[in-house]
Amino acid sequence: MQGPGGRILVTVASIVIIWGLIYLALAIDFPPLGIAVVALCVYFGWRALNNLQDTLLSRLIVILPIGGWVIFLVIKFLLAAMIGLFVAPFVLGRKVGERFEYHMNN
Repeated sequence: MQGPGGRILVTVASIVIIWGLIYLALAIDFPPLGIAVVALCVYFGWRALNNLQDTLLSRLIVILPIGGWVIFLVIKFLLAAMIGLFVAPFVLGRKVGERFEYHMNN
């Protein structure tokens, strides 16, 4: 599984696993599984949004009143959940692929 082909295979597998778990949680009506997968997606989506966040936006957020902070955090949470559905499989696939390559080479 060395090279980009192996990483692509691991990434595709992680997409199938994460989206499959979400489908399974919805199909069998098992909320804890869905909550765990969505929490994982929110984590990776939040990190992706932090990487994209502009310094100007950061300065604007600092001067927001409490209500503005609440609205900002709710919107960021919802965006993180949506973006995380796509970012999480790629990040996990890359990390698993790197670990697998490391263990195959050592």
